[in-house]
Amino acid sequence: MKKNLIITILVLLTLVFSQAEDEQKKHGQDGKGNPLAKLGLDEATMTKVSEILAKSREDLKKFTDKMKTLTDEQTRIASENFDEKKIKKLIEERGKVTIAMQIAQLNIDARIKKLLTDEQWKKYLAFKTRKMKKGGEEPKPAKEKTAENPEPPQE
Repeated sequence: MKKNLIITILVLLTLVFSQAEDEQKKHGQDGKGNPLAKLGLDEATMTKVSEILAKSREDLKKFTDKMKTLTDEQTRIASENFDEKKIKKLIEERGKVTIAMQIAQLNIDARIKKLLTDEQWKKYLAFKTRKMKKGGEEPKPAKEKTAENPEPPQE
């Protein structure tokens, strides 16, 4: 009887933990590759932030697709019959797309900020800052100019 009770409890615990794990993975809270997992969000907030980010990926993809099209066109024009007027127009258009994309990203961040505590917001910003740096790593300190190293390497 006691043995059956222990087995039943172990099975129930296994089911509870596996369901909780599945729920976390559904929202990317397993700590593997999802920075939101480190923010300590509750279920409702995680769902809202995830929805904002999912929608934003669709919107931002439109901008990156437009930028790629303009860049490809610019490359084509530059390599075939160079036309400075057309190139300038494409560069101006890319500038407009860049501005629109930055405004969209700031809008996304503002919507997310409304859902987070101050500490969660700081962590979110720290992640974004690391992500924007090469490879997501902190920059290495510059080497100082010394007698052995007269010219520090340029990065």
